[in-house]
Amino acid sequence: MRWQDTGSMQISNITLFFGACDGRRQAGSGFAVNNKLLTAVKSLKVINPRLTILTLDTKWFGVVFINVHAPTEDKDDNEKDDFYSLLDNTLCEIQRGCVQIILGDFNVKIGREECFKPIIGGHSLHQLSNDNGCRLIDLATGRNLRVKSTMFPHKNIHKGTRRSLDGRHVN
Repeated sequence: MRWQDTGSMQISNITLFFGACDGRRQAGSGFAVNNKLLTAVKSLKVINPRLTILTLDTKWFGVVFINVHAPTEDKDDNEKDDFYSLLDNTLCEIQRGCVQIILGDFNVKIGREECFKPIIGGHSLHQLSNDNGCRLIDLATGRNLRVKSTMFPHKNIHKGTRRSLDGRHVN
């Protein structure tokens, strides 16, 4: 969501919660919440244009959704380090006992490296993880999380989210 303001908007039976993009109209993140769940929404916290948190209170436990828009592979290492450091610090601040679900666009290629199999499974579209993929795997390993998008079998046509302009590469 590349909107310049932070806020919410009701559209039909959903409410959009969104954080502002940066000055270059890049990044930005948000959530679409069914109006039936609005009473469970405890808070929306916009950390920065790349990181937004939605907290729900359910009957038995809290659920924290962290929506991210990570730097792309071509960004410099300092920008990537800052992003993952902020994400890790944000995860540290989440109340114990809450279910944590991190979602969004990590701009990664997750491979099928055998040593990462407990964290990523074996059903990736790619053979090798790129730098961003290794950073995500490091975060998941350090926080005892799993990358679920590569954990279960899917047809290859359903694994990719972006096709190159020449149509030869799917990521």
